[in-house]
Parts: sequence; structure tokens; C-alpha cells
Amino acid sequence: MSNEIFFKASEEYYEIGGRNITLNALTGEPLLDPLLFDKTSFLKSLGDFDSTGFTTNGILLSKNEIVESILDSGLSYINISTAGFAKATYERIMGVKKYEEFLSGVCRLLQRNQESGYPISIHLAIRGLRNNINTDDFSTKILPLVDSSDGRVTISFLRLYTDWMGRIKLEDLPRNCGFQGSHIKIKPCGLSFNLGVLTNGDLRLCHCHFGEEGRIDPLTIGNIGKDSLEEVWFSEAAKSVRKTTYGDNANEICKKCRTYMAISNHFLTGE
Repeated sequence: MSNEIFFKASEEYYEIGGRNITLNALTGEPLLDPLLFDKTSFLKSLGDFDSTGFTTNGILLSKNEIVESILDSGLSYINISTAGFAKATYERIMGVKKYEEFLSGVCRLLQRNQESGYPISIHLAIRGLRNNINTDDFSTKILPLVDSSDGRVTISFLRLYTDWMGRIKLEDLPRNCGFQGSHIKIKPCGLSFNLGVLTNGDLRLCHCHFGEEGRIDPLTIGNIGKDSLEEVWFSEAAKSVRKTTYGDNANEICKKCRTYMAISNHFLTGE
């Protein structure tokens, strides 16, 4: 995404009271963006946010300048999504022979974050079960930095996944894992109250599954190059799209999606 698109979208978002930004690519690795730290610098210049961060596979953390840029970025959190700390399992699930780079990068980030007084919270999302961390690498290199972080480095284990609208098969998942959710949808999806900005400036309700490449799918409601973010967010088009995220009249994207999250009364009332 160009800086021009990002700056306009984030500034308008901040002006209408938005205080949570996720810098994830819809698919892909955020640290591959050569303009990523231009974007984080701009966010710092806007003012205080409640939450800013992204999810990474952690491989590029092996580059020391990236770790230092992250610590100086003003981001509040980073999620590291990985297959754990067993080399063979890591390479099988991640599909790349980058375990050593990943391990050294994560260790560097955890160590430098500790030395810097924990400017960011770090979460390790492990794909699969706990046996993926029952290794010497984890117990000697990672666990001590987790234990000494006083809760600022956390770990979870991912057992349930989306099938990416049928593209992912059960055999593609880690052992003893399965698919989340169901196709039964009786309320508007809570994810339609998120707003994503795509690389071409399209404004899209929901941050997950995109349609065919280059196609304007049913969740796209405008473009930041042409429209005011505030006007689009509160538009009748946005309200209409949310009504197509559930029930018999669900659009083709939402009908197949397993990431559906029913909107709660708490969310709607703000209580």
C-alpha cells in the first residue's frame, strides 16, 4: 500500500475517533512492506492510539535493523504466528527451511524488548499443540524470556482454523487440529464492523477472506481515493452490506466463510 493511501485513510480514521489500527496484509507478511516504518512514524505523529500492531511469521526478525525499527516504531503489540520450536515440525507446517532465522529473530526481539523496558507486548501464537514447544530450543532460549516478562510476552495454541473458503483442506492442518465455526449464521457478523483499507484504496467491511483477484466483492463499500472514510462508514451502503452477512440472503463471501462471529448485544449497545 502506498503511503498516500495509508496516510489519508489513517488520518481520517483518527479524526472520527478511531484508536485501533492493525497493519496486517490481507494475505502476506507485513515486514516485507518497505514503507512499513514510514507508516508507523505517521501514526505516531497523529497522536495516541489504544492499539497498533500487526501479525508476522517472524522470519525477517533475524535482521537486526528490523528489530530496532520495531522497538522504535511506537507500536503497542506484535503477534508472531508460527509452528513452534521443533525444527522438523516448523519446516513441515510453515513450508520453508527458515527455522534458524526464525529462532534467532524471535530471540533477538524478545531480548531487545526486555532490555528496552518492554515498549511492545509480544504474543506467540503456536499452530498446533503444546508438543510443538517441548524442545530444548524453547525451554532454554524462549521460555526464560517469557517467564521474566511479567505477562508482557504471552503464548497461545491454535487448534481451530478457517478453511479460507474451501482453499485449505483438513490434511493441510497441523495434527489434531480442525476447522473453526460453522456455516449457520443467524445474526449480523461482528467482523462487518471492522473496516479494512486494501492496497488500491478500496474500503472493505471485514478484514478476512477476499474474493477473486481484482474483483470488487460484496463487502467493498467505497474507495479512500474517491470517498470520505466517515461518509462511507456511516453510509446506507455499509448498513445494507451488514445485512447480507447472515441468514438466507447472505452474500457469496459470507455464505462460505467460517470466520463468522455473531454480533453481540454488548457490542451494539456499548454496555
